[in-house]
Order: sequence, then C-alpha cells, then structure tokens
Amino acid sequence: MFGKSKKQFGFTFIEIIVVIMIIGVMATIVVPNILQQAPGYKRKQFFTELNALMAITWEHALSTNQLHRVMFDFDTRTITIEVETKQDEKGKTTFKNVSGAYRKTIYTWAENLEVREFFIEGLNEMKSGKKVDKMWIFVTPEGLAQDVIINIVDVVGQKEIPIGLVLNPFIVQFKKYDTFQRP
Repeated sequence: MFGKSKKQFGFTFIEIIVVIMIIGVMATIVVPNILQQAPGYKRKQFFTELNALMAITWEHALSTNQLHRVMFDFDTRTITIEVETKQDEKGKTTFKNVSGAYRKTIYTWAENLEVREFFIEGLNEMKSGKKVDKMWIFVTPEGLAQDVIINIVDVVGQKEIPIGLVLNPFIVQFKKYDTFQRP
C-alpha cells in the first residue's frame, strides 16, 4: 500500500491565493460601480459631503476667528467654502476661497438633485420671481450659523423625491428629512 501512488485531487496553496487575488481585484472594480447605482446613493453622498463642508467651515471659522460662508452656485452646481478677506472703503466685505491641502473645500452635486427652496432666517430667498445664481450661509467666528432650511428634490425618472435639510445653527450641521420643511 505504501508503494502505490494515487493521483491526488485538489488545489495547491498558490492556486488558491491567485484565485483569491483575482476575486479581490474584481471586487474593487465592481463594488464601487454597484454602490453608485444603488437608489439614493447620490442623495446620501450630497448630504454627507454638505455636512463635511459645514464641519470644515465651522472648524476653520473657530480656528481663524474670521467670518466664513458656504457658497452655493446653482449654475455650476458647486458648493465652496469662502473666508472674509477684508472690507473696502465702502464697507463691502470681500471673500476668497478656502483651500485645503488635505481637505475637500469644493463639492459639485449631481444633476438629478434640484434645489427648490432656500430659506434663510425664515425667508425663501429663491421665491423672489427672478433666477437666483448664488446663495450662501454665513458661519461666524464664534461658530454660529444662520437659521437655514434647504428643500431639494431628487429627480429619478418621472418621480421626484423630496428632501428637507434643516441647519442646526449651534453645531452647524444639517438634519435630513424625507419631506419639505418650512420655517
């Protein structure tokens, strides 16, 4: 019995490792694409990125002791962080973009998200009858923000999904609701 050789079936350790590596490479390519196609992905990404920008603005305003604003540009669909640079002789304040070497200070949101209402201190700034190009939220050097409500729709085919975002002015973070919010 000991002298007879039997053919052994199975895989070698190296073959198993190679297969696992191939599966890992395929997963790193496929999984992010699947997640992007998941319903509500862009909505969740917008909310997460907006709150991240608000946190960076809050932290920067406190650390520099300067007035900041979060600028919404509806033409380019971007949100940027800006810091007060100076006041000119007429008393007009100018702002410049905050740039961070390790922080994202500009975000471009998806085209399926449409801002419908933008309430600042209880007034709908987008209902004036004319097209609004830009809106902003101020964050003071003390770390306080304005009272803001943003109502957005996520257009999915023929369906519009409402999203209400309410800014807590003390912690400078938005809370998300599944319905439009009112002041």
